[in-house]
Amino acid sequence: IAADAEVIHEVAKAGNGSMRDALSLMDRLAASGERPLTVKLLEDLLGLPPRRVIGELLAAARDGDVARTLTAGARLL
Repeated sequence: IAADAEVIHEVAKAGNGSMRDALSLMDRLAASGERPLTVKLLEDLLGLPPRRVIGELLAAARDGDVARTLTAGARLL
């Protein structure tokens, strides 16, 4: 099964130390039929917000940009 290296890393993190949970998640990704497996597919499967938006929120907060932080937070909601 073709998969981005990044999605493999994220599945391992999502497994939270449980090989069985990580394998179950990989099975669900593989059953989607999409190739290659991607982080976007994983986010959609788990109902997670896009990592890009989370990154924008964190960067805005780090920079102390209140308007940008609120805008990014609103996108997450």
